[in-house]
Amino acid sequence: MNKIWGIALAFTLVGVLMGYGVGNWQTQQAVEDAYAQGMAYQQSITPTTTPTGTPASLDVDFDNDVYDHTGTVDADGAVASDTDVYHTITIENTDETRTASDVYIMLYNPISDKDGLDSELEVEETYVFLKIGGYSKALYNDKEYSDGYLIGDLAPGDKVEIEVHVTLQEADTDTYVDGQSYDCNIYVYQPDANYVNPVEFTINT
Repeated sequence: MNKIWGIALAFTLVGVLMGYGVGNWQTQQAVEDAYAQGMAYQQSITPTTTPTGTPASLDVDFDNDVYDHTGTVDADGAVASDTDVYHTITIENTDETRTASDVYIMLYNPISDKDGLDSELEVEETYVFLKIGGYSKALYNDKEYSDGYLIGDLAPGDKVEIEVHVTLQEADTDTYVDGQSYDCNIYVYQPDANYVNPVEFTINT
């Protein structure tokens, strides 16, 4: 009889251990699945560009960071005629040793993929462009963001000044919202270092 009880107890212990093993395997599998899902998400938001250098220190400033279109937008949200407001942005390499290579200026963040305009301004009648000498480059036009403007290399001490224009074109009622203030961003991008300088500006309607 003791022998039978001993065998029964042994089978019981084996069952418990097997159950623990299965449960432990399931827990480990759940951890591994969660890790794999997290890595997949991280890869989906991580830029594919591999940094090859250290970013240079850039000083980026507007001479005036408020674009006043309060007289442009009517109370009903319409715009009577194309109206342009522009300010100058200055980009200076203040680094003592490093050159900022292949510098871009753009209206979206290429690292986070964040758009620079508030969504209420992302309409067909909004036109944002740069003016460099006699050359113009659209940053936002026909509800599309461009790939920006390649400034090129900025060695230590180099400085560039660029006009940033925000034009609200003739628009029907309810295109814009009167009396609003929108926080926006323009971005200076160093692709070799995969680094962005965001610069905030405001558009008032």
